[in-house]
Amino acid sequence: MNIITRRPDSIFLFGNPVGHSKSPLIMNAVFRTLGLNAVYIPVKVEPNNLFRTLAMFKLFHYKGANITVPFKTAFWESAFWEKHIDKQDLHLNWLGNKISRRRERPGFLTSNEDWPEECILAELIDMNDYDPSYFSGSVNTLYWQEVRGEQLLYGTTTDGEGFVRNLDDYGVFLSGKDVMLLGTGGAAKAVGYSIIRKKHTRIFVCGRNEGKVNDMCACLNESMMWTDYTSEDTESPSKCISVPGKLGISDDLNRLIPRMDIIVNATSVGMHPNEDQCILPYTAPIHSGQTLADVVYNPLATEFLKFGKSRGCKTVPGLGMLLHQACGSLRCWYPEETKDIPDADILKIMRKALGYN
Repeated sequence: MNIITRRPDSIFLFGNPVGHSKSPLIMNAVFRTLGLNAVYIPVKVEPNNLFRTLAMFKLFHYKGANITVPFKTAFWESAFWEKHIDKQDLHLNWLGNKISRRRERPGFLTSNEDWPEECILAELIDMNDYDPSYFSGSVNTLYWQEVRGEQLLYGTTTDGEGFVRNLDDYGVFLSGKDVMLLGTGGAAKAVGYSIIRKKHTRIFVCGRNEGKVNDMCACLNESMMWTDYTSEDTESPSKCISVPGKLGISDDLNRLIPRMDIIVNATSVGMHPNEDQCILPYTAPIHSGQTLADVVYNPLATEFLKFGKSRGCKTVPGLGMLLHQACGSLRCWYPEETKDIPDADILKIMRKALGYN
């Protein structure tokens, strides 16, 4: 029996909703099994309280956090902060982030001068150069890292790598494939970034907002210009293509669907408690030669995957992505403690916690 001799590390899940999440179950099981003195706590955060919540998180130097829907992209969206930050909160510590100084793009914070001088006291998060979050515009993990003797709060995303590893587990490989990516949110951006790094891949992005689709494609294609994270084949790089029209009612979408190798639901459509929803219309021309993959894991068999199975498609549920991304987050919080533990051992603990042996 482990005896706790100090206050446990607090690691949070910030999102809205959080009641459906399996992360507290699997992460607390991992902490107990590995002897880590930590507790994982889900916190439902209203949009107008996100700023205050994160400022307090940093002030009290909590161990780490996961960020889930709908806040994964909030760190980069100036419109979000302008809408939801209360003026009386500004003294808590804004703020900004490194991407605001590295490039100027519509809808992104372009400089610290965008905010009153009194709130530019510190950055909310730092970021390693060429981190996946740098190009995907999505954060799902907050962790501390020592830099020149100083502890700095960093943000990254483990979603994309978790998605790719889940496909690998099912024998689905991305190199040379045409992939349709449905959605433009935080998970979609992280997934898109990991896909575009594979050899000879083409990503076709479709969403409800054409401006967001175009912006996401431009961002992912821009990432291919950086040698640190270029495609595996520099002579024939992967690319991202926007699909005109709105998701579900686009003739272009229906013409493209039969040509796709893999179709990915990277939205929360079909997630509990809205299990009866499907991201694609049931008239969509999918066929048995395709793979349908979902990022939603609750329920395990989403309506999207049921639709695919009814047409003979191979299906990949989102649970494995959850486990792999959780493993990545764990290594951010406890790099020394987990460096000698294989992923397979950590995943086994998580599956056992969920009742899958």
